Amino acid sequence: MIPVPTPKGEGKDYGLALELLEGRLYARAAHYTTAGKDQSTTGLSSTNVGKADDRILAALLAAGLIGQAEFDRRSEVASFGLFDQTSEGYELQVTANATKNWRFQVNFAHTQAVENNKLLEWKAWAAQSEKWVSQFNTAGIVTITGSTIAEEIEVLKDGIREFSETDGLQKLGNRPYKVSGFTRYGFGSGWLKGAFVGGGYRYQCENFVGLSNAGRKLYGNSYWYADAMAGYTLSRLPRGRKLSLQLNVSNIFNQRDPLITRFSEIGAQMFVFREVLQPPTTWRLTSSVEF
Repeated sequence: MIPVPTPKGEGKDYGLALELLEGRLYARAAHYTTAGKDQSTTGLSSTNVGKADDRILAALLAAGLIGQAEFDRRSEVASFGLFDQTSEGYELQVTANATKNWRFQVNFAHTQAVENNKLLEWKAWAAQSEKWVSQFNTAGIVTITGSTIAEEIEVLKDGIREFSETDGLQKLGNRPYKVSGFTRYGFGSGWLKGAFVGGGYRYQCENFVGLSNAGRKLYGNSYWYADAMAGYTLSRLPRGRKLSLQLNVSNIFNQRDPLITRFSEIGAQMFVFREVLQPPTTWRLTSSVEF
């Protein structure tokens, strides 16, 4: 079993705030950096790497080349993959009160995250395991998949390459650019007094999903959501209480394109290997009472 160190991290954050037009315009900008060591990811035993190792050990045991004690000792590999991570980002938020009842807010963020020293423990373990297996005469031995020991070792090594191929590059899944905006208007007079409406837009750019067989960076798809809300606040209740009703509609245009997180390349063909389904249009009605 490979021991898992305690994660360590540090970071810096610098901010600047500006208020203009007697508070009607407010802006905040921030720059930050973070650094983390011994961060953890997928457990080895649950990956194709760990499963290939289990098949190798089972085949050696069935062939009588190792005993049960050796099998148990070497199959208890449950370590999480470790890596270091650094990130740098900028954030900008602008809030504007166009009138007493009308408010706008815009947010922009840019983040670059990089993973380094990925799976050094796994690589050392794999090299040691391959050397250990080489002492046996495995000619004619096949695993439960019908593969030879040599083929299973290649599966193991390919798995580690897949998990560590982005070492020193952009963090998997990172979406560098994010933008969102929202506006809300409240009716302060007339028969609509107490009612309010609003809407917003959220956008995130393409995500980094890995490398092609030729080493080219691959990206998934960007996504956007449009949201809306409406509500009413009844304030003329006994003892100064207020009753509020609010309807929120998320993803009002039902943007449902699956978000690609990994590709698989077979020959000259590229296939989607993993994707995440987006939620459909969602309606939510809430109520609250202020005492």
